[in-house]
Amino acid sequence: MHGLILFKPSPMPNQLFMKLLDTEINVLLVEDSEFSIEYTSFILKSVGCLVTVAKNGKEAIQNYLSNYKNIDLIILDIEMPIMDGYQTLKVLKEEFHSNLCFVCACSTHINKENYVSFGFNAFISKTPRSNEIVKLLQKVKNFK
Repeated sequence: MHGLILFKPSPMPNQLFMKLLDTEINVLLVEDSEFSIEYTSFILKSVGCLVTVAKNGKEAIQNYLSNYKNIDLIILDIEMPIMDGYQTLKVLKEEFHSNLCFVCACSTHINKENYVSFGFNAFISKTPRSNEIVKLLQKVKNFK
């Protein structure tokens, strides 16, 4: 069956939602899947984040260079066209000395325990639940 894909993110506890509203977090979401972009952006925006999207690593680096002062968090997909998440992370950390919080978003190819060895600060699933996003944003607030 072709057509519209519907999703309903898991409900968010009001207490956690209220805690997130006191600080605006600017997120650069680097993702090539339209579904993942829509899904993750919806959740991030629902907790008060500002979301900018790049569809590959090259776009992410261009966005970072023009807007680095306003980015608090970068969520990177691993498998993308043009430049993957590993290459993008390496360029941002080594060439531009970025000390932002980098989050690995992946479905299968990385062991959750090994994301730190690649230089990521956190890991979330490819289509994260609301509670994963809340925990991530709390970590980012503490990271800043």
